[in-house]
Amino acid sequence: MSASRWVWALAILSVSVGHTTVRAEPVDPDTLVVPEPKASPKRIAADEINQLLRTELSILEGVQELDMNMARRTAELERLDVQEKTVETDLLEMTERFDALSDKLDDARRSIRGRLRAMSQLKRIEPYQLLFASSDHVSFLRRQRGVRTLLDGDRQRVLDYRTQLAQWSESRDDLIRRRNNLRRTRETIAGLVEQLRTDREEKALLLEAVRSRAAFHAKLNQEMKGVNRELRDKVLMLRDPKRRGLRMHQMEGKLWPPIRKGQIIGRFGIRKNSRFGTKTIHRGIEMIPPASAKSDRTRIRNIYWGYVSYVGWLKGLGKTVIVDHTRGYMTLYAHLSETSVKEGAKVATGDTIGAMGDTGSLYGPRLYMELRKDGRAIDPEPWFKW
Repeated sequence: MSASRWVWALAILSVSVGHTTVRAEPVDPDTLVVPEPKASPKRIAADEINQLLRTELSILEGVQELDMNMARRTAELERLDVQEKTVETDLLEMTERFDALSDKLDDARRSIRGRLRAMSQLKRIEPYQLLFASSDHVSFLRRQRGVRTLLDGDRQRVLDYRTQLAQWSESRDDLIRRRNNLRRTRETIAGLVEQLRTDREEKALLLEAVRSRAAFHAKLNQEMKGVNRELRDKVLMLRDPKRRGLRMHQMEGKLWPPIRKGQIIGRFGIRKNSRFGTKTIHRGIEMIPPASAKSDRTRIRNIYWGYVSYVGWLKGLGKTVIVDHTRGYMTLYAHLSETSVKEGAKVATGDTIGAMGDTGSLYGPRLYMELRKDGRAIDPEPWFKW
């Protein structure tokens, strides 16, 4: 499989990796110099997740680092895919030009070789031989001028050949640079593909460990308690009392859910783990699109008018958007693969704020949503009409 095909195969596999698509900068093959890729350290996914059980390391921080690395590597692969195609097309064109220049140089070399033999023979002719071969002085001068013109022309041919040879050498070096650019780009792509594969393998192993290993499960639950405290403080800090009051308090039972015809797979409140018997408090709901959904990219809708207070990464939640609906009401949309709003923007009911993903999630792609009033989480489900 070619390097460019690797990129698109991974793009399909990592559709839920969180990154914001950006337009790649144009590549100028005439000035591009791709450095030799550095060898990536050998990673063993199982060893790396076991390190997270050490008390000074956080499972949630480890997940966030994995997700951010995958986002960065996926974006870099997209950029390199564009670069590879540009460099590959340019190399084909430059190879054709170089081959044509080489053919011209070969023709010039053959012509010069013949003229050099002729020049060598002319140098053996002494002036008196021209004189004796001429019938008169005027004829001698004419022959002499003819020889000089011929020698001047041959000298110019030699100079022109040297110029062509210098141009050919410069083109050869430039072609080598372009070939190295393509080789190094493909080697860099291969290295990133391997790192991204390891990232995804590590996250899958971590997900399985949280589900099946008591130590991971207990540590994760403890960390999630800290996430709730941090989130409550952050929501309270993001409130802006200067914003004009909206009517969120009147909208209970009248709002459409953030995923069109979405299914709730995790409800608000206390949940009991069937494997370990532990009970945890969930301060939001988890949703997925209906089974009939055909698109790989699930659009997340803002449920009501408001102001975007936060866009970014949060520990345990991944890529997150927080919307201030004023009067103390705020909604949070987490585990997004990408966002389509900016902080400070005013958003209307139904506006797209991002796409569903699995950033920060240890249970696969889903939307995690919270509704908070004055920092306190309340059940969002009764606010929706189904």
